[in-house]
Amino acid sequence: MDEYVVVAEEISKSYQMGFGTVTALKEVSLKIKRGELLAIMGPSGSGKSTLMHLLGCLDKASSGHYYLQGEDISLLDDNALSLLRATYIGFVFQSFHLIPQLTVLENVEIPFLYRPNPSSHHAAIVTALERVGLGHRLHHLPRELSGGEMQRVAIARALAINPLLILADEPTGNLDYETGRSILALFEELHQQGVTIILVTHDPNVGKHCQRIINMRDGKIV
Repeated sequence: MDEYVVVAEEISKSYQMGFGTVTALKEVSLKIKRGELLAIMGPSGSGKSTLMHLLGCLDKASSGHYYLQGEDISLLDDNALSLLRATYIGFVFQSFHLIPQLTVLENVEIPFLYRPNPSSHHAAIVTALERVGLGHRLHHLPRELSGGEMQRVAIARALAINPLLILADEPTGNLDYETGRSILALFEELHQQGVTIILVTHDPNVGKHCQRIINMRDGKIV
């Protein structure tokens, strides 16, 4: 089994802005081992969110190569990328991204809608919610949950697919200090169970919980 889940080789990303071009990421190379807990840190505009989008296959690099589990992402079309994200990558966002009309159970089911027979994954969904301490909240709506519980639902949604990789973008940004600590403790627990996790953050207190910190500035790793 390959030691590295992520291999990025001199990836760059440029955007057309009006009559000019802005380069948000400049020839970044990076390897992430299976089971690693890693922080990508930097100020606003440093390129960390752009890098997260590329690592999460939400976008493609303008140049360079990105391999996820040995597969060259640049060769995949949009449908293949959607299936890859739903199969291998769990996302956790600062604003939770829960659908308010759906129950906790239905929100965690969303990634499986890209797969045949999504109802067959019910047991995996319940297990994921139990892992984050929400087995008793399956049929509640997001408005009936605290901020910490909503973030735990988002983590369960990422976990349910048994992903190769979890990408968390400022996962404690909308939480109070104590709730944020409990979420970070949960990430550490998942890491100890062998889950590969990348935390994207500007908060040094979040970085302290990680094995390795990658600092970014002006679109480069520094």
